[in-house]
Amino acid sequence: MAYGDGQCGFLTIMGLAKFKTVPKIVAVGQNYLLHAKEMGAKSIPKNPILFLKAPTSVVIPPEPVKVPSGVVAHYEVELGLVISRMGKNIPKSKVTDHIEGFFCGIDVTARNLQLEAKSAGSPWSVAKGFDTFLPVSEQLPLDKAKDLNDLNLYLKVDGEMKQQDSTKNMIHSVEDLVSYISSVMTLQPGDLILTGM
Repeated sequence: MAYGDGQCGFLTIMGLAKFKTVPKIVAVGQNYLLHAKEMGAKSIPKNPILFLKAPTSVVIPPEPVKVPSGVVAHYEVELGLVISRMGKNIPKSKVTDHIEGFFCGIDVTARNLQLEAKSAGSPWSVAKGFDTFLPVSEQLPLDKAKDLNDLNLYLKVDGEMKQQDSTKNMIHSVEDLVSYISSVMTLQPGDLILTGM
C-alpha cells in the first residue's frame, strides 16, 4: 500500500522520531458500534477488546507501509494517546494526568490473516504486528483538543475520503480505556494507546 498524500484526522501525517522506539502499543478492537457490527460482533463488549502491536510496526511517513506478498491489508484511522508517566489502576478522574499528548494513527491489519486466525480461535498478533503497520502523525499536546472524546477523524488516501467518524461515537471513552488498560497492565512513559475504530 503506497502512502501517497495520506491525511489522517486533523493533520497531515508527519511523525516525530520519538515514536520510533516505544515500550508497548496497546490497541483496542471494535470500539465503534458501526465497525463492531461490520466485524460481526453480536453484542457490545462490556470491557474493551485489547491487543498489542509490535513497536516495530510504527512508521513515520513518508516512509511507506510495506505489505507482505499475499496479505490483504485493511486500515483504520484511530485516535492515539501517548502516556506521560507510569500508572497502574488509574482512576478515570486522573487519566489526563497520565496523557502526554495525542496523535492520529492508522492501524493496518492483514485482514485475510486475521480472519484465518479468528476462525481457528488463534490470536491475531501476526495480522496486526507486521513492521510498518502503524503510520503515526506528529504528537499534539492535550491543550490542542477541547475534548478527546469529541474529535472528528478522517482518512484520505491520494485525496479520496476512505474513513470518517468522531470519537464521540466510541463505545468506551478515553477515560474508560486508559483506566481499564492500566488495571490489566502497568502503563509506562512513551506507551502508545490506539483507541480503536
